[in-house]
Formats: sequence, structure tokens, C-alpha cells
Amino acid sequence: MKNTYRIVEKEDVIKAIENAGYTATQIIGDALETEEKEERKELSSLRLKLIISAVLTVFIVLFSFPEIFTFIPHYLMNPYLLLILTTPVQFYGGLNFYKGFLGALKAKTADMNTLIAVGTSAAYFYSLFLTIFQTKGIGFYYDTAAVIITLILLGRYLEEIAKSHTSEAIKKLLTLKAKTANVIRNGKLQEINIDDVKINDIILVKPGEKIPVDGIVISGESAIDESIMTGESLPVDKTVGSKVIGGTI
Repeated sequence: MKNTYRIVEKEDVIKAIENAGYTATQIIGDALETEEKEERKELSSLRLKLIISAVLTVFIVLFSFPEIFTFIPHYLMNPYLLLILTTPVQFYGGLNFYKGFLGALKAKTADMNTLIAVGTSAAYFYSLFLTIFQTKGIGFYYDTAAVIITLILLGRYLEEIAKSHTSEAIKKLLTLKAKTANVIRNGKLQEINIDDVKINDIILVKPGEKIPVDGIVISGESAIDESIMTGESLPVDKTVGSKVIGGTI
């Protein structure tokens, strides 16, 4: 059987990720800083959603259990008031869950967003139905939808904070990589930007220089420090045919 291989382009990887219901962007040069700004913006937006949802949820819970919170005035135990308070939580606080649900639906799969969107929507619209038709003797579930969304928003917020710390570490690693590469093209040695390196380019790496990209040794031999990538403290011997990792020395 003949094995066939093809080169996977960056665009193919991004498209595959998007088809799976996620988003992906290529980080090149200044794009890293743009990505960080977007992350800070997303974190700020998530914080605002969490604060608004948490405040509204406190009142929703208070107004949903008159038998427990007896100090709450009776006129506040109103399903229409609960509807007004819950709607922003459901559709503003839970907006990202709906977006994730639609993305998963497009990819013909299901994830946690699907569970949250379907579960809270069932509680919300069931309670809405009871509110509109003034059904007596049956409890409402506005508090259930609001509490679930708020708690998961809290989890997402904490997760985003952890991811922001990870991004900082990645940024520090990226600053260590080589910015240019010495490429031999048409028999001439050229120094080009690392982003302009193409597959099958022949790169000359001098002693002490960082290896700009992943590749295979076609000539010469040396010992390379791969500790930044593998954690191995001792230099690794490389000869013709050995694989080398970009960013190592």
C-alpha cells in the first residue's frame, strides 16, 4: 500500500477548528498584543456579566421563596417582577452559552454550552408560560435558571483569569524565539523575517544562534539545548537526519 502525505497549511488547521464549533486565529508579530487586548476585553465583559447576573440573581432568589424570606414585602413576590429580573440574566449573562450552543449545533455535536442553554431555557420558558397563563398552584423556576447561569459565569470568569496568566507565560516564551532566519536561496545567503520562511527552505544556523523554526539537519552536527521545550537540562546531540525544534539553541 502506498502512503500519501500532504502538507497541512495553517488555513486548513484554522478551518478545521472552526468547523468543530470553535474559533482560532494565527498569532503573528503584533497580533499577539492584539490577542491580549481581545482577552482583556473579553475578561472585562465577562466580569460585567457576572456582576449584573449575580446582583439580579440575589433578588430573584429572595423574591422566589416567601416562606423562607418572610421579611420581603408580599407585593414583591410577583412572577412578572421575577420575569423582568431573570430576562437579562438569561439572555445577557447567558449570551455566550447560546453562541456556544449554536456553534455546536452547526458542527452537529453537543457540549457544555448545549446543556446550559437547553436546561436554563427550559426552566425560563416553562416559567414564562406559567406567568402568561396565570397558572396557580405550580411553582416557577426563574431562580433555577438565574442561579445556574450565574454560577457557571463565575466558573468561566475564574477560568479566564487562569488563562490570562497562561497567556503571559506564552508571551514570555515567544519573546525568546528568533526574529530572523539565515536562508540559502538560489545559492545566496539571505536574512529574512521568520514569518517568511517557507517549507523546504535551507536554513543556516551558526554556533550559539537560536534555531528559528522546526526542521531536519541536512548537514553538520552539534549539541542543542532543548530545555526550554523539553525540560531536558543536558544538550542533545544532533547529526544529519536529526529533528530540531524551533526556539532552541
